[in-house]
Parts: sequence; C-alpha cells; structure tokens
Amino acid sequence: MSEHQATEPPPETADEGPAQTVPVRPARTKGRDVPWRLIALGVLLVYGIVFVVLNSRAVKVNFVFFAPRVSLIVALVLALLLGFLGGYLFDTMRDRRKRKPGDATPS
Repeated sequence: MSEHQATEPPPETADEGPAQTVPVRPARTKGRDVPWRLIALGVLLVYGIVFVVLNSRAVKVNFVFFAPRVSLIVALVLALLLGFLGGYLFDTMRDRRKRKPGDATPS
C-alpha cells in the first residue's frame, strides 16, 4: 500500500460502534523540510543583537539615592528583571492569602 493512501476502516461490530479512521500523514521527503524553529531562533538572535547595538549608549538612571550612568540595555534588562520579580512576589502573596490556614502546602 502506498504511504499516501488512507487506510480502510475496520468493519463495525455491535459492541464497538462506528470505527474511526486515522488520517495518514504524507511521508516527509529528505532535504525539503524547512527547520522553522531554527529560522525563528536565528531571527530572534539577530533581532537581539541589533537591539543591544542600537541601545548601547550610556544614560543616567536615577535610583533615588544615587544616579549612575549605565548602558541603556543594562537599564532595560534591570527593569525587565525587576518587573518579573515583582510579578512573582505578587503572585506568591496572592496564593498565600487564598490558601486556608489548615491547608497543606505542596513543595
């Protein structure tokens, strides 16, 4: 039987009900598959490099008690990390408030 032909369903029996057909996927041909994940990773890598290069100038960042000059990309990454940390801590506090005092906590 060719790989592109669908299989015939088995005959119906009274106990099992109607039989389901399983679609047959066409066979992959060597050398013609496009590695989409690898392409997407490459595009993201190039974008990240361009992003860093375009945002490499030094800027003054005010941290209330001191104001150093840092690379803009460092300031952006720091802001991103602080945002993730704040979201994680907020989520953890919300989960603790939802739990009842007698509940066991899974670790």
